[in-house]
Amino acid sequence: ECTNKSCSLGKLCQNRQLQRLSGRPGSIDILKSDDGLELRDTGEKGFGIFANRPFEPNELIGEYLGQIYTESEFLQIKQQYRKLEKHTYCMRLGGGLVVDASRKGGKCRFLN
Repeated sequence: ECTNKSCSLGKLCQNRQLQRLSGRPGSIDILKSDDGLELRDTGEKGFGIFANRPFEPNELIGEYLGQIYTESEFLQIKQQYRKLEKHTYCMRLGGGLVVDASRKGGKCRFLN
């Protein structure tokens, strides 16, 4: 993303989607739904995020946050999770990296 130091376009810059998203009302509270997303318990499958308003095509709705591990580090952690956790939230980034949002993540970890 661009910053004021790296880009002189300011509000006209189209490469600041996450900055705009972080200023959206409710973007900090995982349970609030005024950002267009609602966290619901789906029962046996755990929590899920549901849209409570229409989104435009290609509109950024959130950022997947979490701890980044190498593939080998994550495989070790995954073994621990199997013993302790019912649900895990991870995404492979490619290049041998994994984002683990199971314990340190935002509400987008519940997107599926």
